[in-house]
Amino acid sequence: MGDRVGARLARRDQDRSRRTRRDADRGGRAAGQPATAEGLYIRARRRWANSIAGGERDIDRAIELAPAEPMLRIDRARHRLDSGDVDGALAAAARLQVPATHALIVRDVASAAAQAGDDRDALRAAQSLPDARGRVAAMLAVLGVQLRAGRTEAARQTLEAAGTALNSVERTEFGAGALAALAVALQKIGDPGADARLEEAFAAAKSVPDSADRAAAYLAIAAALAD
Repeated sequence: MGDRVGARLARRDQDRSRRTRRDADRGGRAAGQPATAEGLYIRARRRWANSIAGGERDIDRAIELAPAEPMLRIDRARHRLDSGDVDGALAAAARLQVPATHALIVRDVASAAAQAGDDRDALRAAQSLPDARGRVAAMLAVLGVQLRAGRTEAARQTLEAAGTALNSVERTEFGAGALAALAVALQKIGDPGADARLEEAFAAAKSVPDSADRAAAYLAIAAALAD
């Protein structure tokens, strides 16, 4: 008898708990508040697409609910970039826990600033990365935009900064390819230092000890020269 009563009371408590959760969910939806990180993320993107306020708040709440989901932070950085907020985009990118993803977002920020004609912010964004290789990659992206736009003086400044950063990069496949890319850029702006940079690129490739890596370095040079 006592067991049956206990079981009945337990079921009643479970039913009450389910109703409480259901009512809370309904209340959140009725108030326009999604109950999950995914729902908040979807609403944030919808608000951003329609220029409606509140998207940043939704993303912040979604990150609280799902802190290990990198896409939430990536989209926040990209939205700030799309809004023209370079500093905000860099700040959001800096919170990304994966260095490679951080570097890619910063490269996008730098490229977007260059495309908007803001060469100072473009270079500042590229130089904000802690890793020299990442800084060089970002500056090469900026350099490509500047050269296509015919902004020679800005390209010279970026070339100088990229060359300085490249001094701290190991002469591997990436280093050889980057040196070749700088040589091509120097040639495009009529700088006499282009040949010396290209010779440096080939010397870097030749010095790579592993044959497969050495071949990859020569391929990287060829890809840069084909640009």
